Amino acid sequence: MKVTFLSAFILSLLSFGASASQVSGLDLAKALNSSLEEASVEVDVNSIYAFQSIVEDHEIEVSFLSEDHLHLTYGCHYHGSTMACHEEGHDHKNQSVSKSGEKTFSNILSAHESAVAKLTKTLTRRGADFGAVSALKVWTHTDDHDHGHAHKLSDDHDHGQDVWTKFNYTLAGKDQVIYVLCHTHGHDTEFSCHYSKTGEGEPQF
Repeated sequence: MKVTFLSAFILSLLSFGASASQVSGLDLAKALNSSLEEASVEVDVNSIYAFQSIVEDHEIEVSFLSEDHLHLTYGCHYHGSTMACHEEGHDHKNQSVSKSGEKTFSNILSAHESAVAKLTKTLTRRGADFGAVSALKVWTHTDDHDHGHAHKLSDDHDHGQDVWTKFNYTLAGKDQVIYVLCHTHGHDTEFSCHYSKTGEGEPQF
């Protein structure tokens, strides 16, 4: 059978659509890692205080906000088995930044991973998985949990900086939103995470 250029083009579109349909919440971590590699060339990774990932029709859009107000956006999709990200936006956003100087992006990621683990456990209990997640947003926020009361260094009451994760997901056919607040207590190195119906200091992308 003779294959014309038009039919070959249509077949390629169908092939692309089939692979694109596989993009879901389960691919959010891969998209973040790949886009972070790209962003690290443009900005000091430790200046990043917020990011968001959104599952779209055929790709995952990942955006970063840095302390110098740089706003980077990447479109991520599969090239074969490799998640590739391409820059789609590079501008500035002037908004207040709430990030403690000693907190690294690695610290933010660790807190976010704890939030992901918490929601994953909940979704599993309810017969779903992380593929139900269509978008997430992560940011840091400094809050006075101790209401101005000073504590000794030996106390375990002090909270580390808050790291918020907002999840958009679909469960039983209903779109839902949940916030997860993660921080450390005292000298603990592991994050404690709590569900919340609202978030504090949420940035706009």
